[in-house]
Amino acid sequence: AQRLHHGLLVAAPAGLGKRARADALVAAALCTQRDADGHACGACRGCQLVGAGSHPDRVRVTFGLRDDGKPRTEIIVEQMRALSQRLALSSQFGGLQIALIDPADRMNVAAANALLKTLEEPATATIIALIADDPTRLPATIRSRCQRIDIPAPQRDDALAWLRAQRIDAATAGAALEASLGNPGVALGWAGDDMLAVRKACADDLAALVRGRRAPVEVADRWAADRPATRLWFASALARDEARQRVGR
Repeated sequence: AQRLHHGLLVAAPAGLGKRARADALVAAALCTQRDADGHACGACRGCQLVGAGSHPDRVRVTFGLRDDGKPRTEIIVEQMRALSQRLALSSQFGGLQIALIDPADRMNVAAANALLKTLEEPATATIIALIADDPTRLPATIRSRCQRIDIPAPQRDDALAWLRAQRIDAATAGAALEASLGNPGVALGWAGDDMLAVRKACADDLAALVRGRRAPVEVADRWAADRPATRLWFASALARDEARQRVGR
């Protein structure tokens, strides 16, 4: 409907499908034959180019390569300057130009400052979409210039149905979804490895500590030796669940 804000911030924890939704929005915006609901048709030339990753009016900025050929761990100022120059050009198809910055919360300070200038003086018919797992890492000046789109976790039944569609059995899907605090993308990854076993081991260790059957130093040493951050996350989630059960009583 030609009402998109020039700056979008698509935010959600990893695993909730924000990148897929952003890609769908880009596809719809560049489609020349959208359906009645505004979705991309998937057949026009614009859709074909988007699908092939070669649409000239779609730009994606992500981690570049260092001089030694290894990928960077942050988005740098040179990338933002190149993006600004690219968006200053006219659309090749005569419609919108759309830039995706992903992950936007991994821009360094200089890159964020360069992007701010582009957001303050946007080019005509241009949309910049920032994809962020942790939007709080972005400067407030950037967040304030974007329309924020938060992707919520789905309802439990919907998440379970999606996991079952990925060929995860019902028992494993339920356990993984509970362990991930309702995040289906994370649950899918955990259902295929040993994370559920790690969670059970954490629960067993905490129960043993409460009963005095294990020494804190013993548990701390074991956790420190194998995925300590994940084990601490499980411990905090288990503590939260225990607190909720006690309050429910």
